[in-house]
Amino acid sequence: ASETQSLQDIIELDAASNNGVNDIREICESTKFTPSICKYKVYIIDEVHMLSTGAFNALLKTLEEPPSHVVFLLATTEVNKIPATILSRCQKFEFKKISSENITKRLKFVAKEENIFLEEVAANVIANCADGAMRDALSILDKCASLNDNVTEDLVCSTLFIADEKTVLEICESIINKDLKKSLYLLKKLGTKSTSAQNIFSMIISFFSNLMLVKSNSYDEKISDINNKSLQRLKEIANKIDLKNILKILDILENFSERLPKAIDPNLQLKSFVIKVCSEKNIEKKSNSEINNNTNTFIDIEVQKLLERIENIEKEIYFLKQQKTKESSALNYSSLEKGKNLLKKINEDSLPKVIVKDSTEILKNAKKMENWEEVLNTLKSVSPSVYTAFKGSKAYLSDPYVLIDSSKQLAFDLLKKSVQREKIRDIIKKVTGKLYRLGPYKKIDPVDESFAVSKNGNSGNDGSGCDSLRNFTKKAQDLGINVIIEDK
Repeated sequence: ASETQSLQDIIELDAASNNGVNDIREICESTKFTPSICKYKVYIIDEVHMLSTGAFNALLKTLEEPPSHVVFLLATTEVNKIPATILSRCQKFEFKKISSENITKRLKFVAKEENIFLEEVAANVIANCADGAMRDALSILDKCASLNDNVTEDLVCSTLFIADEKTVLEICESIINKDLKKSLYLLKKLGTKSTSAQNIFSMIISFFSNLMLVKSNSYDEKISDINNKSLQRLKEIANKIDLKNILKILDILENFSERLPKAIDPNLQLKSFVIKVCSEKNIEKKSNSEINNNTNTFIDIEVQKLLERIENIEKEIYFLKQQKTKESSALNYSSLEKGKNLLKKINEDSLPKVIVKDSTEILKNAKKMENWEEVLNTLKSVSPSVYTAFKGSKAYLSDPYVLIDSSKQLAFDLLKKSVQREKIRDIIKKVTGKLYRLGPYKKIDPVDESFAVSKNGNSGNDGSGCDSLRNFTKKAQDLGINVIIEDK
């Protein structure tokens, strides 16, 4: 009966256009009557979040004490706009997005039943554009089938004004190969098809994001939905580029993505991005010995900034001394006074005490951080992609450091970026209540000389790191800075 629209026990109300108090009162009055055919009388209120405050109040009394033969179905896409008094009296059912694989299977079934030829690639493109909504996928298929019974990838892309996956893949490969002419030619080719720059840019971001996961061996079907054919192609391309260069391209993409929506000419921004990436030099992959030497250094960025400040002050003093020989004796006293004032600014109150510890002592005092899992869970909610890099890692406390132990090089690459490092430090402070510095963790091996530091300050390597510390300590002491050297 419901298929022939003759069933009077199912009433649907579009709240977007009938959102007044009188509309809801009319429904509440009709609930007094029992169903004519069915066991229940069903009221479906679509887009319920569009109801006015008065309409919600009118509905509340009926929801509190509904007749036994009445069922209300409240449908919405913005549950946060519904008052708490209404939500507390309802059972909540959330419909999750449908996977691209299931949407593709359904599209093939519908196409077969309707005698429509549907290419495999075209079905995948429709499924990706639908973004988990089956209704949108069927609508796109219906729109394409109305133009031609032979639904191909080109037909879908031209109908939706989007870039085809093959061309975007060629653009990304040419960017990796630093082939600027080919990249610009392919962009021009897409421009003739009325493809928006925003769509091309989003597809490039998606490609390099998936390439990062594949290259770092962090790909998981639960995180990203990539078909087998595309996954195999990504693995082939991943062998041609280093992970650091992928991260570098993603940084450039992030900068341009902020400018693109505000740009007067989005296509110009897209070309600028391609030219910038193709003109950038690749980062050379470091050897294992260089990586070990880097992990042996525990000088924090704050200490580096302090060195820069001392160097700038030395330049100022040198400049004042030069003026001393050129200016008169009256000005000479004034210049020296300025120099003294500059030195007075660098005292125990304005600059922190620098505690220099060797790496052996830091690792020796390191204890396992018990609440590291809580830090990772908080990181997962803030940035799932960064959480993937640190998943399965461990952390150790050696005040004032948090030493991170991970088998993934991607984790340490991210730590070198100031934005990601500060994000993790803030989360650790939120969990522990204290701000720590970050560093890598490596177990102490008596045979391994890379972390062995002798009492006289010479390391097992060339000693350049300790020489830098001794020079820094001497400069600080010459300028009157209180330096505490701990060596146990």
